[in-house]
Amino acid sequence: MPNDFWKYHYTLKDEPSFKEKPIGVDMINNIIINTVVPMLFIYGKSHQDQKIKDKALRWLEETNPEQNAITKGFKMLGIQNKNAYDSQSLVELKTQYCDLKRCLHCAVGNAIMKS
Repeated sequence: MPNDFWKYHYTLKDEPSFKEKPIGVDMINNIIINTVVPMLFIYGKSHQDQKIKDKALRWLEETNPEQNAITKGFKMLGIQNKNAYDSQSLVELKTQYCDLKRCLHCAVGNAIMKS
């Protein structure tokens, strides 16, 4: 449950009032993708438990993809973003290859340069 700062939204209409602002599906998915799954994966890694690490990766495969500027950019290039596993992969590609201008070391970059 969000704290009061996020839970309520102040509106200025005829009478100032607070409107309850429920947490949405996108926010829940974002928390799963960026908090729960990494913690579960690290837990599995620290306990050398491959089943737990596999479960974390399965959760990414079963969760809707993130929609952000990075994934939208890849979509414009014709690259699919079917689940959170894909969207996290695309974010990693962007930060580890595109942002560092390492196109020749990236399969996607090579494919784009050949076309």
